[in-house]
Amino acid sequence: MQALYEAGKEIRQARESLRLAVWNGWSLARYTLFLGGGDTQTSPDNERRYHEMLSAVSSDARKIAREYIQGWKSLLPVVVFRAGLYAKPMPSLVTGYRLGKPPASMQSTNHRDGGRENGVSCLIVKQEGEAITNSDRGYMETAKAFYGQGRIHKVFWYLNTVETGSDGEPLVVVLSHG
Repeated sequence: MQALYEAGKEIRQARESLRLAVWNGWSLARYTLFLGGGDTQTSPDNERRYHEMLSAVSSDARKIAREYIQGWKSLLPVVVFRAGLYAKPMPSLVTGYRLGKPPASMQSTNHRDGGRENGVSCLIVKQEGEAITNSDRGYMETAKAFYGQGRIHKVFWYLNTVETGSDGEPLVVVLSHG
């Protein structure tokens, strides 16, 4: 998993290097234009061209990342890779508390738009060694009363550090499933 995280970081660093190169090239072109007696303000296309170049670099990095992760069957390697790519913490094992059983697909449904989320949503997640507080218990009891979806299930999975559910709830990702 660490290798996937590092691969994401390397692509991010390469993207930033390319962005810096584009910036330096654009700055050099502006400076050359200034030394030649031209006015950088008289060419509104300069700013647009610079942003087009930056957009192309970002688009290429996203394309490389998409191609890299396309064939993976499990969601966890994708989340680990994206954590490195987007400079997020490495996903760690957590204890998640969710209302109702986890779905068979191991991906919760985003009820706002009907799509799948990148993990299973939880009410609360706790790092190793963290205890459930009275406030946590109260929150879970309130959720049970409000949503009426059965009992609280405890899951031991990896925290998705890249994104949250559509309502801002934490998402957890299973290592693999049958």
